[in-house]
Amino acid sequence: SEVEMKVLTNNDLHIIDAYHEFHQFTSDPQTRELARRRQLYMVEYGMAMAVSKRQGREEGREEGREEGREEGREEGREEGIVEERARSEAKLHADRVARAHELKQHGIDYETIAIATGLSIDEIEHS
Repeated sequence: SEVEMKVLTNNDLHIIDAYHEFHQFTSDPQTRELARRRQLYMVEYGMAMAVSKRQGREEGREEGREEGREEGREEGREEGIVEERARSEAKLHADRVARAHELKQHGIDYETIAIATGLSIDEIEHS
């Protein structure tokens, strides 16, 4: 009742005015229906946003995974190239050392062997 409202609110006019507006708002069926629809819309909107956010995260993760896989493949290719180059250089060096050893056995001087193989005199002496 009005008397109870005044007692409970200590005659605070702002609270009393708010109560009257709330009472007027909730007593009108059309206004209540609009409020119900708005509430339903907000719930549906919130759910749609949550779904969109989840889908966006999933898509982002998948893109990240794909980028990571591509970067991994690229790094693997680069490492493979470096390793192959190192193997080739090691084989070429071993071939030069073997050739220098053969030339030494035939009595060829170290300077000529160095020119022919690209090895240093020190490498030739220790081959």
